[in-house]
Amino acid sequence: MGGRLRPAAVGILLALLVPGATVAHRFHVTMAEAEFNAETGRLEVALSVKLDDLERALRLRKDWIDPPAAGNELDSRVATYLDLAWLFVDAEADTQSIVWVGAEYGSHDAWLYFEVPLPSGLEGVVVENRVFLELDPEHLNTVNFRQGGISFTESFSRHESRRRLVLPIQPTD
Repeated sequence: MGGRLRPAAVGILLALLVPGATVAHRFHVTMAEAEFNAETGRLEVALSVKLDDLERALRLRKDWIDPPAAGNELDSRVATYLDLAWLFVDAEADTQSIVWVGAEYGSHDAWLYFEVPLPSGLEGVVVENRVFLELDPEHLNTVNFRQGGISFTESFSRHESRRRLVLPIQPTD
């Protein structure tokens, strides 16, 4: 091997010796839990977001208000953003708007809660999820769907922000 360093070793050595030599890339992602409630005919969604991403998205729209002073006005602006960023087309080809439930704002994260009327359930529903895709080309939105005993996960990105839901076949015992 002699005294020559491989390029990879040089990169690692520089990263260790020179502060800031490597560019830190923050991973942008949202996670949502979406459960269909057969009794109400609604999809109940709990969306976890980074507060700084939410702030950046609302600032782009000129809609940001500082959470401690905002009260219901921030909720209204977040609900409007989500209604524009999520699209739901039910199995009957009717577009359904979100119904805002509320939010919990922490110091770094927020939980956003909303429902979507989907009387026929998830099968065949078209979902478009563009939350924060305007902020970062690599942003990823992951949604864990549940209906009855069936669970499945869908991911949405700038390259593929719309999907028609197909419930996986439930294995028989």
